[in-house]
Amino acid sequence: MGNRYTLYIDESGDFESPRGHWVIAGLLVADSYEDSERALGAKFAKLPQSFGENSIKNFHLTEFRSRYGHEEAIARAVKTLGTLEKVSVDYNFVSAINFTKTKAQFRERTYRLMLADMLALLETVLPSKSVIDHLDVVVATRTIKGVRQTSVSDIDHDVIESLPFAMEIDLATRGLIDLLGKNLKVRMEYATDSWGLICADFIANINYHRDKPEERDVLAGLEAAGRVAYFESFGGFEARRARVAERNGDCAAALHEWIAIAKQGGAVDEIGEAIQRILGKMVHRSGSSGVDVVFESLLERIWRQGGASQDFSQVLAELQLLEYEFEKFLSSNTRINYDHLQFRLRNLMLIACNHLGLTTYGTEIIALQSRKATSLATNPEYFNRVLDYRITATETLVNKLEIEDALLHALEYSKIVENYYEV
Repeated sequence: MGNRYTLYIDESGDFESPRGHWVIAGLLVADSYEDSERALGAKFAKLPQSFGENSIKNFHLTEFRSRYGHEEAIARAVKTLGTLEKVSVDYNFVSAINFTKTKAQFRERTYRLMLADMLALLETVLPSKSVIDHLDVVVATRTIKGVRQTSVSDIDHDVIESLPFAMEIDLATRGLIDLLGKNLKVRMEYATDSWGLICADFIANINYHRDKPEERDVLAGLEAAGRVAYFESFGGFEARRARVAERNGDCAAALHEWIAIAKQGGAVDEIGEAIQRILGKMVHRSGSSGVDVVFESLLERIWRQGGASQDFSQVLAELQLLEYEFEKFLSSNTRINYDHLQFRLRNLMLIACNHLGLTTYGTEIIALQSRKATSLATNPEYFNRVLDYRITATETLVNKLEIEDALLHALEYSKIVENYYEV
């Protein structure tokens, strides 16, 4: 069976104190567990000797730091992780980080919930057409003062069984739920028995120290190569829902989530990149009629927040952000023409301005709409949108007491209606 993946998981941090970061990190390999072990073992076999180490058992980044110092430990980490490029299968690093240090009832419960967060979003790191048919999850054993902590049964009960509920509230991808049962197998191994777990240990430790310059550079290099993805555990639910919606093919929901995050003060670069990426998927995979449906669904989601005067400020802010991003997208994709969608978007902006009494800004929108109204009016498919525009523009100008200009728009409305009857 194709599309088998193996996820090696380790952690860093104590999940209870404010020291360092709390991290669950993994190496996702696009192959079965048995084949992944063989492929990694073949390419990493000579690595201990190149470092002057006796065996794989000596590979633990915290111990490297203790024995050889920070710089040498990072150099060894870079070489170790770089060895993955020699392996003939695709791979990605994934990390779930509890930035807020939010705790569950006890330490191991916090660890398990973070592990569930990683699994819930795992599919989002894959290309959109890639599907996981079978997943082997290999978790590094956890011992504290010689006592084994989380077991396979704990993971089954506290992690795997929580995923259906996460899907119900849009916090887990649908594809992962299809794996539950015989297509998802969990096993636990000692971290120094598997090169996959060693790589997971290294990336977890680097994330634990992610505020240091050297570690930050390592992560930046992996990110630039498209080899690493981060999730915020115990929070960032809006971003999680956006990623899940995108993975599930719901572009309207994904776009609306990212727009809402932007208005809450989220990271501008990440949000802009996400919106541009999803707009591309919407246009290139939906077909012309599909794009109209998705865009209208997005506008409906934004508009539902209206109704009371104070809500229209939020509506207008989200429409403005969408206008900015959509115009940016169209300017870099000049071969496609979606003037009618841009026109529809600005119609709603104009209506929101009328609700808020923003007549000056409304006049600016009228100027933009007037340039496209004439050409769109020649297509019967867009008659209603042009008529809506003329009515709304007339209202704006009446509110500004510019009665003559308002009359001109009213006459244009009448003219379009007459032309429609002739058609």
